[in-house]
Amino acid sequence: MLYLGIPEYRLPRGVVEAQVREILETGDIELKLNCAAGRDFTIGELRHQGFDAVLIAVGAHRSRDLSIPGVDLDGVHKGIDFLLNVNLGYKFTIGKRVIVIGGGNVAMDVARSAAREVLKQQSADDVAPSDANISAVATHEMVDISLSALRMGAREVDIVCLETREEMPAALEEIEEAETEGIIMHAGFGPKRVVGSHGKVVGLECLKTQSVFDATRRFNPTFYENSETRFDCDTIILAIGQSANLDFLKPEDGVQISPRGLIQVNRESLMTSVPGVFAGGDCVFGPRLIIDSVADGKRAAVGIDEHLRGHKHGEPGIEVEVLDRHRMFENFVDIMRQPIPMLPLDRRTGVTEVEVGYDEESAILEAQRCLKCWINTVLEGNPLDGSECILCGGCVDVCPEQCFQLVPLERVSFEPDVLQAIREHPEMYEVELSDVAPEELGVISGTAMIKDETRCIRCGLCAMRCPVGTITMEAYSAVPVEHLDLDPRFAMFVSAQFAYQFLSPNVLYEPSPIVNAGKPDRYPPDSVTLDPETAIYVVRGPEGYYALSAICTHLGCLTAFKSELGIIACPCHGSKFNRDGVKVAGPAPKPLPWLRMWLNDDGELMVDRSSPVSSKQLVRV
Repeated sequence: MLYLGIPEYRLPRGVVEAQVREILETGDIELKLNCAAGRDFTIGELRHQGFDAVLIAVGAHRSRDLSIPGVDLDGVHKGIDFLLNVNLGYKFTIGKRVIVIGGGNVAMDVARSAAREVLKQQSADDVAPSDANISAVATHEMVDISLSALRMGAREVDIVCLETREEMPAALEEIEEAETEGIIMHAGFGPKRVVGSHGKVVGLECLKTQSVFDATRRFNPTFYENSETRFDCDTIILAIGQSANLDFLKPEDGVQISPRGLIQVNRESLMTSVPGVFAGGDCVFGPRLIIDSVADGKRAAVGIDEHLRGHKHGEPGIEVEVLDRHRMFENFVDIMRQPIPMLPLDRRTGVTEVEVGYDEESAILEAQRCLKCWINTVLEGNPLDGSECILCGGCVDVCPEQCFQLVPLERVSFEPDVLQAIREHPEMYEVELSDVAPEELGVISGTAMIKDETRCIRCGLCAMRCPVGTITMEAYSAVPVEHLDLDPRFAMFVSAQFAYQFLSPNVLYEPSPIVNAGKPDRYPPDSVTLDPETAIYVVRGPEGYYALSAICTHLGCLTAFKSELGIIACPCHGSKFNRDGVKVAGPAPKPLPWLRMWLNDDGELMVDRSSPVSSKQLVRV
C-alpha cells in the first residue's frame, strides 16, 4: 500500500524505492516479483518448499461496496481500485465533474467495528487503534482520491459525506487543505441513488442527514423526508473504506479468518492459527496508519525468531538515571506547533510532492516541543533519610498544569476489584501504600497525593520545589539482555500481487554494516580471530587476510572457532565449517559467507558485513 495506495504527491516513489534497495542490499535476500498469492504459490507450497515461517502482510487492497441503486452504472468506481490504477500508471478515464462519496464516520464505523471484533477474538494485551488514528486513515483515503482526481484533469471535484461540518473526523487539516486546492465539500448528505442515462452516470441523488448515530452512539443514519437533492456529475468514486482480499487462503491452509474478514492472530507474536504462519498489518487489524504496520513488522520479526529458536527473548532491563536539577527549554510551553510548509497552489501539479518539509529554524522549534516521555516524575520518599513527604503542598502550588492534588482519604473510593489487586500484588504498591494494609483503606484517615500523568509536561518544577527531596526526575531506558539475530528461514510476501522475500540475519538490529577490524599486525600468523560483538572472523593465512561471517547459516547462531580442532563450530546444532567457511558437517544449508574486506587510508582492515562476496577476497599487506 505504500507504493500502490498512497498518491505520489504525498509519498514520492523515490523514497519507497530507496527503502526497498536498502533492504535488498543488506544481505542474502531474494525478491520475487509478479507472483500472485493463490495463483503462483500458496501457503502450503511455501511450507513444502522448506520455509519454516511465513509472514502474510497483504494489506487492505479491496474497496468496500455501497448498496444503493445505480452503483453498477458506467462511471462509478471504487476508491482503492482508482488509486491502484493511478499509482500503477494505467490509463484511467474520469470525467470533468467528479463526486467522491466518503467522509470519515461511515468508513470509521466499519473500521472501529473491525477493531472491536479483533479485540473480542484475540487477547487484549494491546490497545485498539485510537479513534484519531482511524479518523486519519478514513480522511486520507477520501482526500487522496479527491486530489488525485483533480490532478488527473477533472474540472470540478466534490465530496459528499453524511456528517455535518461539526461532526467531521479529527483530521480536519486534511479537509481544509483539500478545500484550499479547490475541492467542494457537501457535508450532511447521504447518497440515495446514482442517477444514470443510457447506462452512464449523470448525477447523484442525496437526502439531507438528520442524524448519523442513534441514542446509543451506534451508526444508524436517519434522513429528512422529501429532502432529495441532486448533484450533477459524470464520475462517482466510492471512498467508504477498505478491506483485505484473502481469497488466496484456502481451507486446507488452516488459517482462521474472523467474521469481519480479518486474519486471526496471537496479538503478542502475530502467529496465526497455524504454527509457523504469521500475519500483520491491515489484513489483521483493518486499515491503520503506516507506522502501525511498521510496528507489526518488528513485532512479527521477533515472533518469528522466537518460534524458530524455540524460546522467547529475554525481557529488556530498565536503566534508571536520577537527573539532578532537570529542566526543560526556557518557555518551551509557549512554542506553538510549527505548520508544515506547503508548495504554493500554482505549483501543485501532477505528482509533485506537496509538503516540502521544515527549514532548520522551524525543525529546531518543533523538536523543542518534545515532552521527553522517557523522563518521569517519581515520588518515593524514605523516612530513614528524611525524604518522606511532609504534605507541604509546594508541588501543588508550583505545578503549571495542575497535575497534583492533595486529597483526604475519605474522598478516595477503593472499589473491591482495586483492593483485590492490591492484595494480590502488594509489591506494586509498596511505595504508595507503605505500612498501610488493604483492609485499612477506606477506614483510616489521612491524605493522598494524586497526580494526573496525562497533564504532566516534565518541567521539573515540582522536584526543584520539594524541600525534602521526595520528588525526583528520573530517566528510564531499556537495555537489551541479548543480541537479537534474525533467523533466515522465513518467507514474507508483501502483497497478493507483489511477492515474497527472505530475510537474513541481523537485518533489523545491526547499527552499522561497516566494521573497522584494526591494524593487520594485531592478528597472529595463521590465525582465525572472532569478534563476537560484530559477528565476523578475520582470518590471516599465508596468502593474506580475509573475512567470514560468524553467523551459522542454519539457525542464525553465533559460531566459535575451535583452535584445537582447526574448525568453526555452531554451539547449538552441530554444524561445522573449515577456516574457509565451507561446511564439513551438520545441518547448515550453506557455507559461511565471505565478506568484503579492504584497507583504508590509515592501513586498517575494514569489513562490510552487508556485502557477501562470491569468492574469497584476499587483502595482502
